[in-house]
Amino acid sequence: MTSTITGTMADPEGVLFRDEATLGPIRLPAKHQAQFVQQFNQLYQAYGIRLVPVDPQPDEEPLKPSEPSAD
Repeated sequence: MTSTITGTMADPEGVLFRDEATLGPIRLPAKHQAQFVQQFNQLYQAYGIRLVPVDPQPDEEPLKPSEPSAD
């Protein structure tokens, strides 16, 4: 089976953090990125893991690694 990956991690769309440590870059879905990030962070916050978008959509505020998620 063959799969094709487009894009490179030279241009990541998000960064994973665990507590204050950077885990690495990540690609985001093509659509509904803000919703994906919000759901990811809600699911994994109990483990100290959060996803921070590198370049937010034009009408979204960027997240900062030190900000706790809003519940």
